[in-house]
Formats: sequence, structure tokens, C-alpha cells
Amino acid sequence: MRREKPPNLNWHKSTVIVSMDPQSLIKFLCPSQQSSRAAEQQSSRAAEQQSSRAKSNPLFSRPAHPAPAGGFFRNSTFQMTKPIAQKSLKKAAPRRFAVGETLLEVILALFVVALGAGTATSLIVSSLQANTFSRNNLVAMNLAVEGLEAMQNILDTNRLKFGFDKSNCWNLTPQSATGDCKIPYPQIEEGYYTIDLNPSNYSWGLTSIAAGLDLSNNALATNDDYKLGYVGINNINGKDVFVTNALIPIIVNPTITGSGESNFYRMIQIDYPTNNPANDEYMDVISTVQWDQNGVHTVRLPTTLANYEKVPL
Repeated sequence: MRREKPPNLNWHKSTVIVSMDPQSLIKFLCPSQQSSRAAEQQSSRAAEQQSSRAKSNPLFSRPAHPAPAGGFFRNSTFQMTKPIAQKSLKKAAPRRFAVGETLLEVILALFVVALGAGTATSLIVSSLQANTFSRNNLVAMNLAVEGLEAMQNILDTNRLKFGFDKSNCWNLTPQSATGDCKIPYPQIEEGYYTIDLNPSNYSWGLTSIAAGLDLSNNALATNDDYKLGYVGINNINGKDVFVTNALIPIIVNPTITGSGESNFYRMIQIDYPTNNPANDEYMDVISTVQWDQNGVHTVRLPTTLANYEKVPL
């Protein structure tokens, strides 16, 4: 017999033991003992029923069993395989609040957020440091260029001031007066200098220093002599003119409205080909600017300035 499939149940194949009386068993197993017409009709109906059942349920089958040799016995049995419904033995575990898993997820989320925040902070700090370095490097480059232009200005001023003897007075010190263009000439010697623009009279001056500039050597006492400060002029509170710190207290001018220190150091180095300012016709000038920003940084610009009155073209 066929059972309908109940809802929400799992189906499994199992074996069902069916008991039948001998007469029914004879009719089912041995249709040949009936009349031929009835046997054919019964066989046809059985085939149709089996085909219909196989189509509706592939798991349903009824194997044919030959009649036993010893005849038929009351309460004989045969096996028939068919699907039956039964509840699954495996029950779903009750859902509980997974405290451990939730805590682990929170820790992972916090780790990801902290990692992202740390990366973003590192990028911001690096960007700010890069911007600061770019600004300082630009200022240092301009200060180094200013040092070379100041030296050129000193020599050009000498040619205008001592036009009567340009050949011998082209490299006199900027503090020289008109009457100083004579023997012994106060010429600019080899060595290390600071160079400053005096905002009181807008003239450049050179100051000799005993040793060179090297911020990487903290024990070098002369480093402080090259440190630059700034002064504001013309009633503008800004970093208008950079001068050495030693010059700031000396400047007396009512138009100077403010002053302060900077992070930059500037040195002018002068050399002659034969170490003889009186005979040599050109000088090598190196303008060096240093500052400390997570390490010492240096901008160094060289040039050559000549006495074009004597140097052949």
C-alpha cells in the first residue's frame, strides 16, 4: 500500500513486512493458475499499477518472487521496499548566544580600526614633515643664492667706488673707504665669513669667522656665529630680512618692528687659486646653508667671481 508524504519529515528507505492470507498470496504470486483471460487481465492491471507507482515514486518497487517449491503456507510473508516517513533522529542544536565568537569579532574589528588609524596618522605625519622640509629647503636655497648675489654686489660696489683703480681694488673689503684703495690694500682674504644686509643703510657686510660651519659637530663653538635671525622692517611684522643674530642688537632703526631667531645657518667660504688676494684675478665663492630637521640638511652653491678688468676675454 502507498502512504502519502507528511510535511517537514525526512524520508528513508526501509523494509516493511506485510502479512497476507494464502489465497491472496496465490493470486498475487501465481496468476498463471487462474484462467488465462483473468490472468492476462490481472497481469495487465498489475503491470499498469506497477508502472504508475514507479512513475509517481521511483523508490517504490515490488520485486517478483517465484512460488515456493513446497507449496504455500498460511501466514506466508514477503518483503516489499517502499519509502516511509520518519522524523530525523538528528535534532538541531538550540541556538545560544555565542559570547566567545562575539568577543573575538569585536577584538578583530578594533584591531582593523586601530591599524587603519595608525596608517592614516603615519601618512599625515609624513606629509606634514615633507611639507616642512620642502618649505625649509626652499628658504635655504634662497638664502644660499642671496649669499652669492651679496658677494657679487660687494665686488660691483668696489668697481663703482674705486673706478680710478679697478685692477687693484676690485676685491677690497666692503667696509673700505675711498681712501683705502692704496697700498697696503685691505683686500678680502681667504677664509670663512658671515654676510649680512644692514637694514639701516642697506649695505652688505662681511665678518670673518675662525672656523667653518658644521652642524653635525655639536662641539664646534663657531656654529652659533653663523646662526641667522630675522628682522621686520617698514612696519611689517614679518621675516623680511635674515641677518646673523650678532647683528640684530646692533641695528638701530625706528622702522624695524620685530626680530627673532630662525633655524638656518649661513657661511660664505672664499678661496683664491694661489692663496694670494693681491695677485690673483678671481676668487672661488661657496655659499653654504644648513638647518636641523630630523638630521642636518645642507644646501651648498659654488661660483667664481673674477676681476674682469684684467682677465682676458
